Amino acid sequence: MLKEDFHDKCYICEFKNPISINIEHFLPHKGNHNLKFNWGNLFLSCAHCNNIKSDRFDNILNCINRDDYIENKIKLSLAPPYITRKVEIVTLSEDIKTLNTATLLDQVYNGTTIMKQIESNYIREALSTELLSFTKLILEYFTTNVPSLKEYLKIKIESELHVSSAFVAFKRAIIKEDDTLQEHFSYETILDL
Repeated sequence: MLKEDFHDKCYICEFKNPISINIEHFLPHKGNHNLKFNWGNLFLSCAHCNNIKSDRFDNILNCINRDDYIENKIKLSLAPPYITRKVEIVTLSEDIKTLNTATLLDQVYNGTTIMKQIESNYIREALSTELLSFTKLILEYFTTNVPSLKEYLKIKIESELHVSSAFVAFKRAIIKEDDTLQEHFSYETILDL
């Protein structure tokens, strides 16, 4: 059930089909049986993110809470040439939950220890592949003169902006940054689905 609820993605890093899956307690239970077994407190996570978050981050944005709509509070980006760069995390709000979430995401995407940096690099490799494919679709869309291909590419791009897509926050940030892209492509917010 968690697999379907979270679209088979880690709720923190958005890696799709993670190899190592953990059931993560959004609020650390610390022996509290109500929190430990509360369905609303159980989230799908990869081992990398669960290990970093652990019980050290208990006041963060909740991706399923309407008041915590993360995409309006944090901008994630990875600049070309992607794989050689670190993920940039920009807070768009200065409340404590946003700042704590930004710290968590920085540790997840960029690593803290040698081992975590290696794991983070694997995530950034997958992210780089996704962003290259996504930007290639956009390039093809704007360079084709074939109407049926253009329509197909638009559908494909908008499917990449769906909540079930890997690293969707990064893809949506690309669209949000460009007025022309916003005019051509739309998507529903995570909480509207």
